Amino acid sequence: MFVIGTAGHVDHGKSSLVRSLTGIDPDRFTEEKKRGLTIDLGFAWMELPSGNEVSIIDVPGHESFVSNMLTGVGSIDVALLIVSADESVMPQTIEHLSILDLLQVKKCIVVLTKTDLVDNEIVQLAGLEIEELLYGTSFSGSKIVPVSAVSGDGLDKLIEELDKVLSSSEKRFDQGNPMMSIDRSFTISGFGTVVTGTLLGGRLCVGDEVELNPGEKRARVRGIQNHNRDLDEVMPGNRVALNLSGLAHHEIYRGQVLAIPGLIRPTNAIDVQLSILKNIPNALKHNMTVTLHQGTAVSLARLRLLEVDNALAGDVVWAQLKTNDLVCVNRGDRFVIRSNMTTLGGGEIVQTHAKRHKRNDLKIISRLNNLLKGESGFLIKDLINANGPITFEDLNRKSGLPHDLLKSELKSLKTQNLIVDLTNSDIDYLYYFSASDWNSICVKIQDLLGNFHQKFPLRVGHSKEALRTTLKIDSVIFSLIIKSLEGSNAIVDRGSLLSLPTFEPTLNSEQEKEMLQYLHLLNSNEFSPPSDISVDRELLAYMESVKLVVIASDKIVFSMDAYHKMVEMIRAFASQHSRISPAEMRDLLGTSRRYVMALVDYLDRENITRRIGDYRILR
Repeated sequence: MFVIGTAGHVDHGKSSLVRSLTGIDPDRFTEEKKRGLTIDLGFAWMELPSGNEVSIIDVPGHESFVSNMLTGVGSIDVALLIVSADESVMPQTIEHLSILDLLQVKKCIVVLTKTDLVDNEIVQLAGLEIEELLYGTSFSGSKIVPVSAVSGDGLDKLIEELDKVLSSSEKRFDQGNPMMSIDRSFTISGFGTVVTGTLLGGRLCVGDEVELNPGEKRARVRGIQNHNRDLDEVMPGNRVALNLSGLAHHEIYRGQVLAIPGLIRPTNAIDVQLSILKNIPNALKHNMTVTLHQGTAVSLARLRLLEVDNALAGDVVWAQLKTNDLVCVNRGDRFVIRSNMTTLGGGEIVQTHAKRHKRNDLKIISRLNNLLKGESGFLIKDLINANGPITFEDLNRKSGLPHDLLKSELKSLKTQNLIVDLTNSDIDYLYYFSASDWNSICVKIQDLLGNFHQKFPLRVGHSKEALRTTLKIDSVIFSLIIKSLEGSNAIVDRGSLLSLPTFEPTLNSEQEKEMLQYLHLLNSNEFSPPSDISVDRELLAYMESVKLVVIASDKIVFSMDAYHKMVEMIRAFASQHSRISPAEMRDLLGTSRRYVMALVDYLDRENITRRIGDYRILR
């Protein structure tokens, strides 16, 4: 399956040609039919003599609707550049051709329409003008086919040329990463929400779960249609209509990207190589506002020129686009920028989640050049730097590299100590860190523990969860980091606490004296210890950590010896009588209700006893 897109100046016969080829009127709106002017995308399809099926996207030619035109041509295989013989090359002919060139549409056929209105000499002159226009573009030498949608002359030759061009065109393969830029969303009575677009990257099946971004909204594919046929699955390269369950029509808009969950991560900063058109009216200035067109999405963006203050006509420069809205893009995607209804340039996206760069920095420019070249080892290392920690599966999706090559490059990078991998044995996942990120994390953890020990010399360790929250690290990845650091004796894991291996809480002579006095007072009345003793909270926490005391409540603390005695007495009584009440506990220990209730609550928390009505039983 292939997708063809029309392009060309307004009123040069794009829609009429599509109707003549397919028998389908691509103008969908009453206003379009009434005015004879295409204002938004139209769609049709046909089968060629070879059996090849093609979808056709008809785009508006008026200068006011170039934005809609850009929405339609972002994923086509072949362009039909429509030029009327009676008017020849016009402003939107030139602009549309520039857009097709910037987007690197691979193949083009020029259709010279309305030949029934002029003589053969005019047709030949128009053909020469078109050849001159194509010279120097990627479409130089493209076939020019004269036709008349009214008489039908030349249509058979055009169909023959289409078949010839498509037979040598590369089909889109299933890479396992289905995604679709949405160009329409609507509701059909009895079916619900329907979205349309050109599927790329991989197949989709009925029942698949999908995610729409920006927005991270999940849905399920309830039905698939292609050319009015119901399908169970659809391959990449097809125009499709998807019936979605789980989302309302008003929650979806043109420019969103539908993909398998987790595949797309929206961004608002991208690094690009930008080619400036040769016919722009003014130089492009650093920090100017432009409109970014990518896929079916449109967003205002700030243009940050990384090498120059002003980019001149015909220049190729490195730049960063900081968008007002989140956009869903991939490395290698093509884009176009416009301003004041004028196309300025376009190019290739090389970094999807870009950091703010220092301008005129040779190291940054060198890195971007390496990314553009696409050398696999450098690409993988850069992806890990930008997205790490990252799984093998995500690397595979983002790099687009074959499975075996990716494995080989990762092994090489690990041998060179440029990356670190951690294994999650529970789910058989490998997470990859850049060596610099890994070293930074290790240093941060050790510094935080060192500072904690210095500030709280009597505490056994830092709360593991508090440390994770401070570092803002995912809990699964954090546990893998801690496991690795403990395995290399860089830290000590004490359950819920972490410490450095060289650290041991120690008391000075004054603290030791205070501790002994406090323990003596607790033991002076073991089961009813005084609750008004003033003691340093850090010292009390230390005594709890080294198991000298049990802090039953804010006010009540037992010595560990007293606590063990009470537990043994309670165990013996409850074993003999199957249960014990707080009142029986009070009488057994010879203490007051205040101490018993604090002890009972503590025993419940420690899973030694369990409450049933007014009694406690042993767990």
